[in-house]
Amino acid sequence: MLLARSLGNLQSQSFGYTITDRVLVSMNRPPADYDGPKLASLYRDLEERLKAMPGVRGGGLALYNPLTDNWGELILISGKPLPGPSQPAGASWDRVSATYLQDLGVGLVRGRYFSATDTETTDRVAVVNEAFVKRFFKQGEEPIDQHFGLDLPENVNTYRIVGVVRDARFAGFGFSQPPRPMFYVPLNQTVAYANPMMKRLETASHQVRGILLVTSAPPATLEPAVKKTIAAVDPNLTVVTVRTPISLVRCATP
Repeated sequence: MLLARSLGNLQSQSFGYTITDRVLVSMNRPPADYDGPKLASLYRDLEERLKAMPGVRGGGLALYNPLTDNWGELILISGKPLPGPSQPAGASWDRVSATYLQDLGVGLVRGRYFSATDTETTDRVAVVNEAFVKRFFKQGEEPIDQHFGLDLPENVNTYRIVGVVRDARFAGFGFSQPPRPMFYVPLNQTVAYANPMMKRLETASHQVRGILLVTSAPPATLEPAVKKTIAAVDPNLTVVTVRTPISLVRCATP
């Protein structure tokens, strides 16, 4: 009875994404010597094969899945003054494949999600959450088509905002706090930074470790098939965990 009540309480909380019929897979990072084109080919093959598994209705790849990590950077908005030392100017972020946000169930507020047309040859784009808009734009100010960048003034025009989504809890802590400002960028795109630090950051952000699967199959049943599918794509990739969002929320909730 207590377990059923606890599960009901978890499912009634607002995480900003769907926690039922979702399975989150973590895997080891691809080898460091895999270059951009090889990684892109690997990710395409891996995503196609995972989505074709019996019982899987959708899914995608991400730098990290919800409740497992939290990357953050200083945000600089094009056309706005640089933030002062005491001004909140950070945001969490994640790199995701084209349908990841839709399949996770993160609601669209305005603009659009990513699509297969967001490629290496098109504008660098980003989708931001509502908390990001509240932090970096004035009330009534239109965020769509605004540009921003990370960490250094020369990067302010890196990304063009194409969509705003609902706030989603990606960090595995602080459930009692409001959701953090967050943005997402496409797995299919790469920024050619000149700064060595930013180059390292960009390279590391393409080392995908998260897989999302839309399925009602329990993790214990799904895990052997996932391991087989991933190994068939590249034997250097291995599964670390196969879990549901509900199980991760239980672990992260005091």
